[in-house]
Amino acid sequence: MKWDESKHPRDKDGKFTDGTSKTSETNVSPVAVEEPKLEPVSVDKFIDNLKAAKTTYPIYERWRVDLHSKEEYLNDKLFCSPKGSCVAIEPSGNIISVCKIDGDTVKGHQLLAKAISEGGDRLDAFGKKLYVTYTRNGFEPVSWTRFNEEYAPEEWKQAKSEGYDVQKEPVIFYKFTGKKTNLTYEQFLNQAP
Repeated sequence: MKWDESKHPRDKDGKFTDGTSKTSETNVSPVAVEEPKLEPVSVDKFIDNLKAAKTTYPIYERWRVDLHSKEEYLNDKLFCSPKGSCVAIEPSGNIISVCKIDGDTVKGHQLLAKAISEGGDRLDAFGKKLYVTYTRNGFEPVSWTRFNEEYAPEEWKQAKSEGYDVQKEPVIFYKFTGKKTNLTYEQFLNQAP
């Protein structure tokens, strides 16, 4: 939200008032907090930023962020923050490659809000941590499938081959409804896939 000084008039001495003729000594100007900007970027810039963002996560976690080929991103809407956090929206409305770079002021909910405002209405993700994040932001879990090593991301296979304890997390499919689900992660998974 931007500061609108017209809604906070000043008195003849330049002090903020409560809008009446009385001066309030305690009224102060709020610190301007600029919303992080998520700007459209080229495919090459998006891929470079996404690769950099992924490296800020431990190897045993970064496999959860999907990195597609340049050709697969060509028709997508691609957005990045100035520091490199990313989100992409496919023409179908599928939200992909959501990644917040460590140290960025942009928040996960802001990446999701941008994706929704650009037509994103569905996504899929692994595991409990992302379940909590997405359901808190209006994405309702609609189905899931068990983890299948045959189709595991290459980075998952690499982390496993290097001795990391990577989990076989289910893939959960979400639809944006704007509502928060009442089901915990465990309750949702207890439903038949």
